[in-house]
Amino acid sequence: MSFSDAAARMKKINAAKEEAEAQAKQVDLEELYALRARMLGVLVRDARVASGYAVEDIADTLNVAAETVVNWEFGREAPSLPQLELLAYFLQIPVSHFWGSETLLEQQTRRSIDGDEYQAVRNHMIGIMLRTQREALQWTVEQVAEAAGLDSEIVALYEQGQASVPMTVITALASVLKVNLSYFLEDTGRIATFFEVREALKAFEEMPEDIREFVSKPSNQAYIRVAMSLAHMPTEALRALAEGLLDITL
Repeated sequence: MSFSDAAARMKKINAAKEEAEAQAKQVDLEELYALRARMLGVLVRDARVASGYAVEDIADTLNVAAETVVNWEFGREAPSLPQLELLAYFLQIPVSHFWGSETLLEQQTRRSIDGDEYQAVRNHMIGIMLRTQREALQWTVEQVAEAAGLDSEIVALYEQGQASVPMTVITALASVLKVNLSYFLEDTGRIATFFEVREALKAFEEMPEDIREFVSKPSNQAYIRVAMSLAHMPTEALRALAEGLLDITL
């Protein structure tokens, strides 16, 4: 075999190898797209079911056929990003849910707690708070009961954690004991953390748009930390800092 024949044969072998690799790559990409579509479908269906909506509700909201939504959920088709944005807005969930790895139903299961146990513990905690605040005011159970228009025996049961305090009653007791209603709220554990995050989100939503935009940028965290440090500085230290800055700029 001549050198030119060997070179031609080698070239043919390399071409066949490259073609096989290209075909394999194409198959791998198709499988990857199909897998992503199925994963996305699981998250779309999960979000819909967790929110209590039917396929038709989603279809009407996004102005698509119900069959299209079914195809999304089975991974036969994939929605566009704008469609996912509309879906997230409609279902009141973060759009990032659709490229996450945990379903809403899994999150709900993880957050589940023993309701009876929680209420029993909280009733005892609220009872302790009632008694502590009453004693701080140097009042008797009878005085608190009279001021709130209640029977002294039921107030005693509340303090012992042996009876649940109705919301209307605890509001009255908070007023009588001169505390804010938030005084009785849970402040530890998962439920307290959930409340804290929700309140923080509510406060964030009520901020002016320019401030929300500034706070939401990760690159601005250094400036926010400086502001946090300044907020905790004593007045005299802040005054000295301001005077120092003024000296620099003059």
